[in-house]
Order: sequence, then structure tokens, then C-alpha cells
Amino acid sequence: MAGIDESSINASYFLKIDDVAAMPFADIEITDLQIDCSQGTVASIDPSYKGGDYTAISIMRFFGAKAVFVGFVWKKAWYDCLEDLRAVFVRFNVKMVFFENNVLGEEPIRQLNNLNLDCKFVGFVSLDNKAAKIQNAGMFANSFMLSKESSSEYISQILDYEAGAEYDDAPDSMANLLINLNLMESAKGKKNNGR
Repeated sequence: MAGIDESSINASYFLKIDDVAAMPFADIEITDLQIDCSQGTVASIDPSYKGGDYTAISIMRFFGAKAVFVGFVWKKAWYDCLEDLRAVFVRFNVKMVFFENNVLGEEPIRQLNNLNLDCKFVGFVSLDNKAAKIQNAGMFANSFMLSKESSSEYISQILDYEAGAEYDDAPDSMANLLINLNLMESAKGKKNNGR
């Protein structure tokens, strides 16, 4: 009755992923549209702790009724990506960044602040089941556009995501951004540090 898809309810509350929505971003619109950075953008980082997986950043700006995402991934630890991140922050005029610091504490925020950029960095702890969180984000995929300015690996991780995927860092950073901007409900809740 509230307009919430049954597969979203199953993913959020019962941790059951429907086969119908196995690849929730497969039909996301890929666009040549360059993200408008003039008023600033917001971003979320899913860090790799020791470089075993990817450090991913999703950057978002609205274009009419659609959310336009641009993103990048690096197969290295977050602390080895600081110069890569600095370049992205400057290029896309990022004004606020949410950083998932579940096991990292405040050190990433300190190091990001040391970049001396006109940007606010906010740490948060995600308590959501990752697959359910990403599945929920996929329910909104028809309202998203994915910029071709994104790295090819980021685009692949979004388009090819399915529960149990080897790498889910790009869609995880996208889902966390939606939750932190209160555009999507958290399935289990989250605790923010410093917002």
C-alpha cells in the first residue's frame, strides 16, 4: 500500500534476495551527460582496508528528476588513494564526503582533512546487510543515470552487480550515499559520527 516493492521488503527485512531483481542495476541509464559541478557535489567512499578489494567513490548531483552518478574505483587501500581522491574531489567540486569507517575510526577523516580542500568529511558506521542495502538502492535505478565519465571498472561493478558478486564496492558506495542523504531508508539503521 505504501508503494514499496515486495522484493525491497524481502531484501531489507528478511535478507532474501529475489531472483527477479538479481541484477538490480542492469537497466540503469548510461549517459554522455557530464555531471554539473558548478554548485558542488556530494560523495560517499567505500574504503578498502588493506587493498584486498576496491576503494570506491560515488559522486552524485541531481539533473531534473534524475540522480546522476559518476564513480571511480581503485584496487588499493584507501590511504594509498589519497592523491587519486584529491584529484576527483577537485575535478567534480565535491563539497561533502561520507566515509564508511566501520573498523577504521577517525584516522581517515583526519587524513582527508589534511588534504586542505573546501570539503566536509563525515565518518559513518554502516549497520546494514550489504546485499539488502544494495538491493534497496537498485529499486530506484530507473531514477538514476550513470555518467560515462566514470571509470570502466566502476561501471562494470554497478551494471554487473548481483548478490554474491566478488566485488560490490561501487554499488555499496552508491547505496551508502543514498542512505546518508536520506534519499533511501536504512534497512537496519546507521550511526553517523560528526554529522
